[in-house]
Amino acid sequence: MKKISPKQKYFLIKKSKAGLVKSKSHYTRLARRSNVSKKKEPHNEPARKKFLQHLRALPSINIDNDTSERFVFLDPPKDFSLIHNYERTLSFLMELRRHFSTNPEYLNSSREIKAYFASFHKIEKIEPAAGLVLAAEMHRFKQAYGKKPISFDHIWKTNVKDFFHEIGLFDLLEIDARSLKEESSEAEPKKTVQIINGSLAEGSKADLLRERLQTISGKHISDHATMYAAITEAMTNVCNHAYPSRAKFWPTPQPELWWITAVWRPLQGKATILLYDQGVGFPQTLKRRPGYWNAIKAFITERTDAAIIAAAMEYGRSGTNKANRGKGLPQMLALTQSTPDSYLRILSGKGLFVAQSNGKITKVNNRVPFLGTLVEWEINLNG
Repeated sequence: MKKISPKQKYFLIKKSKAGLVKSKSHYTRLARRSNVSKKKEPHNEPARKKFLQHLRALPSINIDNDTSERFVFLDPPKDFSLIHNYERTLSFLMELRRHFSTNPEYLNSSREIKAYFASFHKIEKIEPAAGLVLAAEMHRFKQAYGKKPISFDHIWKTNVKDFFHEIGLFDLLEIDARSLKEESSEAEPKKTVQIINGSLAEGSKADLLRERLQTISGKHISDHATMYAAITEAMTNVCNHAYPSRAKFWPTPQPELWWITAVWRPLQGKATILLYDQGVGFPQTLKRRPGYWNAIKAFITERTDAAIIAAAMEYGRSGTNKANRGKGLPQMLALTQSTPDSYLRILSGKGLFVAQSNGKITKVNNRVPFLGTLVEWEINLNG
């Protein structure tokens, strides 16, 4: 073997290093172009770990990979409900957010781009509250990334198709509802207001909800001034407290929005108002307000999210809270308890709080926290 001189050795080492640096920068540029840089948003790492930890604690949903590894199908549960099927529905929503909002997993083993599909057509029964959360997730994705999620569509249950069409989810997915096949269902007839969203407590948005609910129900909501005021105040509370500046979310970006809709059940004469935000959650919001937190401590029976929500409701309608008495959610609670055959349901953090018009209060603590706060308020307009 020919011996190289120190000068030649130095030259080769220098050349090798130069080539290595060039190679690194080349692959860094490729990573940035394909948005697969692993160093993206390192400040959100704790939020990412917590999200995945919660997801692992839930039942796994069915995720089908085709033989070429180029297509992935996410299957939602047949019963899409946050009340009767909480963990499986939440698992699908979290998998949807993880797969549709994180770029590293868009590549298969051959470094080819994967195509992710949500098989919404497999939903046989959908609860309006869960449907609002799903629509909000689709809207969040479109707002954050400027593109629509892909739905794999074939045959839809009539009740699911009608709900998606009325709430406006087909518009978000850019699906022509007229092109879809249907299967009959025996669901109770109901009408749904198209979803409304905003980032501020805009009176015009509350007016729009009222107008649309009046249109589908034939009821004069203006005659229910207390109901209208409670909805407006609840929207204000979301804007002021759901998205604190130091809160960390994953994946990002996180649009600071709220979503609201309403469902009319003509056979029962009931309207259900649904308000949702993807913020830190009601219990966490209360803990971040020292003055308010100290005030409600006397009403907390145990340190659980459900108990914290219940304590806030009790404090809000008590004489102690004179400055804010009857505002937002406590106002909804008061109206619920004075209107026959009505209820108020709040899902936030790990807690579920349900108040019925007969005075019964239910508190449930789930294993895995919810993605924000969901308020479901059913009021009997014939009451």
